[in-house]
Amino acid sequence: MTPDLDLANHLQTAGLGTVATDIFAGPMKPPSAQISQACIFCISTGGLPPSPYLDASTSDYNVATVQVLVRGDVGAYATAQTKANTARAAIQRATVAGYVAVYVRESNPNFIGLDDTEHPMFTLNAEMQWKG
Repeated sequence: MTPDLDLANHLQTAGLGTVATDIFAGPMKPPSAQISQACIFCISTGGLPPSPYLDASTSDYNVATVQVLVRGDVGAYATAQTKANTARAAIQRATVAGYVAVYVRESNPNFIGLDDTEHPMFTLNAEMQWKG
């Protein structure tokens, strides 16, 4: 499983952008000719240790976490906040192939401030659960 990429693909399907254009799996990238200012980054942040599944199988129950960072255009705090709220709604209880449950750990995205080039940034944390 690749929870960060799987979540990025889900956000694309939900209409929040395009993977490798303005939605990325992996660390935040600075704006450039190839990377737009307003982007979403899905960053793998580990998760809980695997738990033995409660049946006769040898599978474990896994819980991974992915931080979703929404960066807006300079001076566009409200637009970035709206996009972060839209991402939250798209993730909460989402149906993502291969996962038994997908949840957001916050009731509202967190404003974490402006980056060093004055882009507003919001984060939320997703929990992705699967048996495997």
